Amino acid sequence: YSFQAAALLNPSVVAHPDQSGLPGGATRFILSTRCVGEGHLSTIAFREGVFHADGAIRLAPAAATASPAHMADDDVHEGPITLRKAPGDLSASVIFPMTRAQSNGLEDLRMARFEDADGALYLGSYTAFSGRELRCERFETRDFETFRLLPMRGAAVFHKALAFFPKRIDGRYAAIGRLDHESLYYLESDDIGVWNN
Repeated sequence: YSFQAAALLNPSVVAHPDQSGLPGGATRFILSTRCVGEGHLSTIAFREGVFHADGAIRLAPAAATASPAHMADDDVHEGPITLRKAPGDLSASVIFPMTRAQSNGLEDLRMARFEDADGALYLGSYTAFSGRELRCERFETRDFETFRLLPMRGAAVFHKALAFFPKRIDGRYAAIGRLDHESLYYLESDDIGVWNN
């Protein structure tokens, strides 16, 4: 299956958890992309690279072949799903739709590096598209070896473009998102999985 046959678009970038061995002023990063493949099915793929102090950007070579990230358990349902990266470097792993809500694609992962009591947590939201309905779902990882895909609730999750802030504001989670089909709103919540107002 050619998962990038039609398009490669809508990147998101976060600082890589491993910043060792870099020249001064350089930052290693992880880039997520929306890949549109045969039959217009959208998946999420990753690349690693380095921003250099002189402005140069270098992507690590992509794996020759890629495989689906595999489930940590055998139970596919609409609730939280835990996936493990495919063998090899990160570019060898693709996140494919697994639930009914995701059946026509996973679109536009927007990542942010969030600090909590346990260290760095990479949070993101993406659009799950069933072919008829869309909703924002949550992506989480601490190490880019294991990923969690989680449903969310609230009025804002039934529109595209929910994006998390990388820290709490006045003790609450913050995001931008839509409560209609046009305007972007600043949103706050006490629960990272519920976005209403």
